[in-house]
Amino acid sequence: MRNIEMTSVRIIRLIVLVLMLGCLGARAIGVAQQSPDRTKPDLIPYRKGKQWGFSDASKKLIIPARYDYVERFSEGLALVALSGKNGRTDRKYGFIDKSGKEVIPLKYDSIKLPYDGLAEVGQNGNSDKLGYVGLDGTEYFEP
Repeated sequence: MRNIEMTSVRIIRLIVLVLMLGCLGARAIGVAQQSPDRTKPDLIPYRKGKQWGFSDASKKLIIPARYDYVERFSEGLALVALSGKNGRTDRKYGFIDKSGKEVIPLKYDSIKLPYDGLAEVGQNGNSDKLGYVGLDGTEYFEP
C-alpha cells in the first residue's frame, strides 16, 4: 500500500512540475532542446586508485580522478558523486560538463539521469524532499 501511495505522490509531483514548466515558457524547455556538443569527443570514465575521472579516446586526461562515482555523459553532462566522512551513506550527487565544471552542484542525496532536460533529485535522506533540477541548475521543488 505504501508503494502505491509513494507512486501517487510522485505522479502528482510530476504533474505539478509539468504545469510549472508550461508556465515558464520556452526558456525552461529550450534547455532540453539543445543539441549535444558534437565538436568535443565523448569522454571515457577512468579509474585511478579508488577515484574516477574522464579521459578522451586517446587516453589524454581531461577531468582528473577525484570522484567516488561517475557515469557516462548524457545530454552533455555526467553524473558524479563524492562521499563524505561516512562513505557511501552520505554521498552527494551532481552533474559536471565536459570541461569538469559543476553544472548541477554535488549536494543531492539521490539523483536520476536526466530525461528531456530534467533530473529527479532528492534531498534530506532521499525522500524527504523530492523534486527536479533542470540542466541549467534551476530547481523545481514543491513549496
